[in-house]
Order: sequence, then C-alpha cells, then structure tokens
Amino acid sequence: MKKNHHYIPQVYLKHFTDRNKSSHENAYLWVFEDPNTPPYRKSPKNICAEKYFYSIDDDDLEPDHELIENFFQGMENSIAKILDELSRKHVKFNDVKQRYKFAKFISFLHYRTVQSREHFRIQLQNSMKSKIVDNINTAGGFQQWIKKEKNDLADMSEDDFLKSFNGMKLRPKKVVSVDLMMKASEMLLPLLADRYWTFYRTVNTDDVFVTSDTPVVLYNRDFEEHMVPGVALKETDFIFPVNSYLCLVASYSTEERYSTPSKDIVIGINRLIANKSHKYVFGNSNDFFKLFGSRP
Repeated sequence: MKKNHHYIPQVYLKHFTDRNKSSHENAYLWVFEDPNTPPYRKSPKNICAEKYFYSIDDDDLEPDHELIENFFQGMENSIAKILDELSRKHVKFNDVKQRYKFAKFISFLHYRTVQSREHFRIQLQNSMKSKIVDNINTAGGFQQWIKKEKNDLADMSEDDFLKSFNGMKLRPKKVVSVDLMMKASEMLLPLLADRYWTFYRTVNTDDVFVTSDTPVVLYNRDFEEHMVPGVALKETDFIFPVNSYLCLVASYSTEERYSTPSKDIVIGINRLIANKSHKYVFGNSNDFFKLFGSRP
C-alpha cells in the first residue's frame, strides 16, 4: 500500500532537476521557500508529498487509501512519454486525443494541490454553514430551530451561538472534497484544450523556467495580483512550466506556435510563478538572480 501520496508528481518534477549532479548522487531540485532564505536541495521523491493525502477515510465509509492515488498514477504513467518528448523536441498537439491527454494532466494537476484542497474545504464549509442558516430561517428563528433539532445547543443563547458559529470550522467529508476536485478538473479540461497553445522554449542555458507546488498559474491582466481570475473568462491565460526550458501559455490572444522568449519574459514568468506558489518554488539552479532577476 502506498502511504506517501505526491500532490505534485515525480514524473513532472524530474524535468526541473539540476543537470549538474557531480556533487550529489541523485538528481535533485533546488527548493526556494523564502526570498531571504538560501535554497536547499531535495529529491523529487521527497518533496510535495503527504501521508495518505488522497485517502478517503470518512467515518461512515470503508477506508480507501489507493483509489485516487492509483488514478493519478495511471495518468502520470500515460503522460510520461509526452513530457520526455517535450524535453527534446517541438511537439505539435494537432491530434485531439493527444491534446486532451496533455490538457487532462494539466487540469488535474491544477486542482490536486494542497492549495486547492484548502480552497475546496473552505468552499464546502461555507456551503455547510449556509445550509444551517437556511434551516434556522426555515424553522422561524434560532429558538424554534433549537427546539426542532433537539441538539446540544439548547442552553446556548442566540448571541453566544452567533459568536461561536462565525469562528466554527466545519469538517466536510473527504469523499465530497475529492468529488469536487474531480468535477472541477473535468470542467477545466475543455477550457484549457480549446485555447491557443504557445510554447516558449529557451535557447540560452541561462534562461531557465521554475515551477512550484501550484504549477498551473491563472493570469488575467484585468485582475489585481492577489485576486484569482475565473477559469471560464476568455481573458484568463493558463501558464504552465513544462520543464526548465519550456513553458506553455494557453490563451485566446496568442497563436499555436513555438517561440523563443527573451530573458525578461522568462524572469517575468518565474516571478509570477513564485508569487502564486503555496510554499515551494523549484528550479534547476540555486542562483536566485539567474532565475528571478532580483528579489521578488
């Protein structure tokens, strides 16, 4: 049984490892956690993983620790060849099946992260709270609801309940969170596949893309930096670093092509990826200036 579930797959992270392995036995990533903290080395095997991250273990269900993990493992195995090909040559995604296979990998990668799991938890928690409020209103008020429910809140005043309710953190069933993740990923798939794909491939070895623990970045120039643009908006672009020297930009304002980016474009994308990361940024170099130009 697999205990360590990777929310960013090793088959992807290996394409951002340091090629200079002379000082280390195995390939490793340079991990940046903070602009003011020196980066450190980490194997793809030992990063972006949690024990039973995808397990379904709600109280009223038989625990299943492998269903979702095996689903993602199958997807990763099917995409490994495409990732390897993209590291060596220009791949044109004219074939619909191949295009949707790669888009599916990116779509699920966007929603299978720690950051997305927390987003779904909050979304479901708010939904659960809204249902409680609806039940109180339907019952005719707090006191009537207490009498109807016959719960442990009978001795609590309405003011005390409201204070407690506002800070209450409800725990949604994990199976519901997983179901929401799967549906959101499937919804994103055609929105990504239908955009025009521009691949930025660098030719200078000093121009290097980074990735992060939230590798799929949504960018909309009409939104402020702290805001999350809607995936269905036509003005929203998808930015996905494929490997250290290739980055996909899916947009309705560009075209299907391979393009050589300037150093400023590479650094600009890297800084955007770093700003949108949850905790970790990964690169094949520990040279902060080379990757980001300056402190973000």
